[in-house]
Amino acid sequence: MTAFVFANYVDTTLAAAASSTATSLSLSSSANLPVLGPGEVMPLTLNDAATGLVYEIVYVTAISGTTLTVLRGQEGTAAQNWSSGDYAFVSPTADTVAPVAGTHSPVASETLPAVNHLVVTPGTLTAAIDLTLNDQAAAGSSVTAFGSAAAYDVTVQSPVTTGSPYIELPDGSQVYSWTIPASSPTQGIHADWDGTNWRARTFGQTVVAPATQSNAAVNLSQVANAAPVQAVAASTTATSLTATTGTFTAPSNGWLMCYGFGQSSTTGTSGTGLSTSLAGLNSNGNNATAYGIYGSGYLPMNTGQQTTVSFNATAGSAAALDAFVSAFFIPNP
Repeated sequence: MTAFVFANYVDTTLAAAASSTATSLSLSSSANLPVLGPGEVMPLTLNDAATGLVYEIVYVTAISGTTLTVLRGQEGTAAQNWSSGDYAFVSPTADTVAPVAGTHSPVASETLPAVNHLVVTPGTLTAAIDLTLNDQAAAGSSVTAFGSAAAYDVTVQSPVTTGSPYIELPDGSQVYSWTIPASSPTQGIHADWDGTNWRARTFGQTVVAPATQSNAAVNLSQVANAAPVQAVAASTTATSLTATTGTFTAPSNGWLMCYGFGQSSTTGTSGTGLSTSLAGLNSNGNNATAYGIYGSGYLPMNTGQQTTVSFNATAGSAAALDAFVSAFFIPNP
């Protein structure tokens, strides 16, 4: 990815004429010109003094005094013949501003475009897709990828399977791919490029901090014998619907924090709310609205204890019902 360098108050003229094929330009002044590092370029706009209607954008790749080495005709502009006295100045251009943040909606496997901060929301998928991270981004760049609402997995992966760049998760483990499960548009992964590797964290997925760390969280699927503690019950027309998780095994003494939500297409929604297969759930209560109910609670657990978590929603009459339940584990300090 091109690393753009800007400088304030670079506003001068050409000291000599330049043909449309020239690869160097001579400026009347070197005031405020920056120092370019490896891989860095400075956008420079040229404008004719005679009419003020002719423009060309060039990318400066090297600076020596008042002499610039340039790439001509950038960003869709055409290389022009320039006269001594024509204007040369630094200002933001379309391609230097657009990469700062972008959105992308892939519909097939691809290498993600290189922009400084990219948000990926899959388009209409007809199959599972693999999204390859572009490791040419400047340090500090990031990619946030969401799952698909369709019944297809979205896998975010490194362009290699050994060595660097790898994807490092919060527990320090190094992987080369991460799969966001099908039908999970609110789940995903955020990865920051440190110049060599990707430092990542997941979101929307149940997480648990390992007992050896108090300041990191990892996805439950990284913990031995731990099933992801979340479940979505498929929409159905009924008066009652319950979402129940798989079995979770506590990796240490701690607390399982639980949350459930249900909604219907008719009024009169209620429910028995949260429950666990392990006695001792402390409920914070259920709050019902005309069309939805939600509840939260917590469960103290000892190392090796197992439980499932359920959430029930009911409707006043047969209706389109949805139910969701999730939990995350907090180890004792």
